[in-house]
Amino acid sequence: ATSADEQFLYFIGVVASTAMNLSTNVVNALQLKRCDVPLELQANFAALRHVPLFFAGHIRKLNHRFALQDRVLIATLDHVYVCDPNGDILRCFPYSYIETVLVDDARHQIALVVPSEYDVAFTTPETHKLLHVIEVIRGLHHAATPLRVEHVSAASNDAADEDEDDNNGSPPQGGGA
Repeated sequence: ATSADEQFLYFIGVVASTAMNLSTNVVNALQLKRCDVPLELQANFAALRHVPLFFAGHIRKLNHRFALQDRVLIATLDHVYVCDPNGDILRCFPYSYIETVLVDDARHQIALVVPSEYDVAFTTPETHKLLHVIEVIRGLHHAATPLRVEHVSAASNDAADEDEDDNNGSPPQGGGA
């Protein structure tokens, strides 16, 4: 017989798979600091008290209508969760689904490119910490394709926007000989 907590932990994928053979020693050797859910959200995420979390923080997610939504991003050993601040899990996917991470350090923006689903774009002041967690843990899962991390420069994006504005959206004209 298993307790309700053990059943919940199994349901959300906390039980380490035998294929990964992850033990506490392996997790400690990763040199990843465990973290807690932000204090003001602990009551809503009480079920995670036994789950090792490597990132838990507020994000501002960009939705399909280009509006920002307050969300909580949680990174466990097996999955990335996008949650409502009230504790509802809105989205969950394993690290192996992430093909590319786009990072704009100047704007504190990250986009997780998930080809089998739709992508997740958001802002967080902790871009470097989150990127480190994703790279290390995804490496454990021996994904079939390597993770691509592309740093996007805000200056180059702004320059491209200005070029389009200068040409009224048309391509630049050749200088004829």
